[in-house]
Amino acid sequence: MKVLLLKNVKTVGEKGKIYEVKDGYARNFLFPNNLACEANDGVLRQLEMQKLSMQKRETHQKEESIKIAEKLKNLTLILNHKAGNENKLFGSITSHEIVEALKMKEIFVDKKQVILDEPIRFLGNYTVKIKLESGVMGVISLSIQKLS
Repeated sequence: MKVLLLKNVKTVGEKGKIYEVKDGYARNFLFPNNLACEANDGVLRQLEMQKLSMQKRETHQKEESIKIAEKLKNLTLILNHKAGNENKLFGSITSHEIVEALKMKEIFVDKKQVILDEPIRFLGNYTVKIKLESGVMGVISLSIQKLS
C-alpha cells in the first residue's frame, strides 16, 4: 500500500514523502497513530499543489533577500560611540545596535542574522556580514566614530 507520511517515521522514512508499506503495518500502526495517510489521487494532487506553492514562496523569498543584499552592499552605517584612550570603546558594538541602525534606514533584519566574528571594541571601519533568507549573504560597511 502506498502511504504519505505525515510525520517522520524512523523505520519508514521522512515526512511529506510517499512510501510503499505493508497493508497491515499501515492500517494497524501508521493510520491509527496519525503518522501517515493513504496516498490516493486526491492526496497526491494536494501534495503537488503544496510543493508548487512552497517553490513559489521560496523563489519570492530569495528574490527579496537578493534585493536587500543589494541595498546592504551600497550602505555604510555610521555609529557614534563613547571611547576612551587608544580609541577603545566603553562597552562594545553589538548586533542589536547594528539592527537598530538598519531599522533607521528601513532595512529590517533580525539580530541573529548579524554575523560578528568578535565583538567590536575599537573605533574604526569594519565589514559586517548579514545572513539573509535562502542562504543569501549581505555585507555592510560599518564605521565606528567617537562620540563628541
